[in-house]
Amino acid sequence: MAKLTAVIIAKNEETRIKKCLESLCWVEEIIVIDDCSTDNTVKIAKDAGARVIVHKSDFNFDFQRNLGIESASGEWILQLDVDEVIPENLKKEILNVVSRPGQFAAYEFRRNNCFLGHFLICESQTYYIKLFRKDKARYIGNNVHEILKVDGLVGRIHPYIEHYNLDSISQFLERQNVYTDREAQEILRTKGIISKRELVYKLRIKSIKLFFKYYFKKKGCKDGLYGLVYSLLMSVHNILLYAKYWELIKDKLEEKK
Repeated sequence: MAKLTAVIIAKNEETRIKKCLESLCWVEEIIVIDDCSTDNTVKIAKDAGARVIVHKSDFNFDFQRNLGIESASGEWILQLDVDEVIPENLKKEILNVVSRPGQFAAYEFRRNNCFLGHFLICESQTYYIKLFRKDKARYIGNNVHEILKVDGLVGRIHPYIEHYNLDSISQFLERQNVYTDREAQEILRTKGIISKRELVYKLRIKSIKLFFKYYFKKKGCKDGLYGLVYSLLMSVHNILLYAKYWELIKDKLEEKK
């Protein structure tokens, strides 16, 4: 069987990384790329048998993930975040894939997102590429939103990853406050000064569309209050992002009047 390496990026995740690592006890090699944690993340990872590489990310998550890939000895890479857990049925499918040759260079599977202890229907149908041949894929991207570029065909595995990504509303807001700072700067870098009309559209119309997307199109309405609150929070992310972008360019917009 081809060797499999699990690669995880982490920073100050002492409360979540253990559960992730325990779900990977069957993997031959585990590499944790640690972003200079100041808590017990590194100790917990080493105690679980993982190889830890400490490297400051500066939000260049594509570099962090690629560092893990290039450091791996496995032919196959299972790329995870610390809040993701591999259940038994998905484990069996992954072992089946890496044990036999096939036409696919990578495989995608869905995440079952857990929001405040509830698995969401509205986030259960999106596929993510998480398993791939080491020599067939690398991450490219713009800091926060890295993308995996695959040289070859992508297959599908149907069991879900369990994704314990949001334990509280406060955690969501703290995380989005950090991410939207970087995303707003990235929009400014790549798009420059957009028109006031476009900015109003992003803040008003796009935010409403995002709510409808998650609540109706992705069936968040079937998740009850969990789905309602989650759909609203997706709009909040967009509002924070473009409000911060406006903050960066507001003086120049005034000059255009």
